[in-house]
Amino acid sequence: MAKSLRPVLPTFLPTQMEFDTPDQPATCSPALATLEDVTEFARMVFATADSVHAALKRLSTSSAKDPDLGYSVLTEEYAIRARANILLNDSARHTVTNVGFTQANLRKFMGSMVKQIEECASMADLLSTSTDLITFASAVSSGNSRILEVLALAFGVVGAGQPSGASCQSRTYSAPSCSDANYR
Repeated sequence: MAKSLRPVLPTFLPTQMEFDTPDQPATCSPALATLEDVTEFARMVFATADSVHAALKRLSTSSAKDPDLGYSVLTEEYAIRARANILLNDSARHTVTNVGFTQANLRKFMGSMVKQIEECASMADLLSTSTDLITFASAVSSGNSRILEVLALAFGVVGAGQPSGASCQSRTYSAPSCSDANYR
């Protein structure tokens, strides 16, 4: 008798509210360590791609003078969705051992990325933020925990001087705004 296959594509995509809700335990376990963790991350990446698309539509009306930037953002959105599909369709292959931050840190970071994307005031800012997102998502695919730790520190998944996974103390993440001059 043939086994029924699970759907390859997600049946739903998380909304920004689902990134850090009380029903998701704030575990001290390392991020991306299990198939379920990677699947959750892939779904979060899909949600951020949806935010990029909404921001692209919103900013397209005011950025008609520079259509190349809009096309660049659209290309990044496609890359984000492609990376999310790769992670989702082969989650087991993309688990990471000994990454220096927790799944709870990752949820907070991704929720903050959605908020940051929604607040982008220009196509250039949206392109920059989208590029950061695809960089991080691509690093997950590599499985290299040292690269992920560097990016986690650079992008604010964990703060400088904080133990990156050794303790489960409450950490707050504040995404830099798209207009923050010190961010770039």
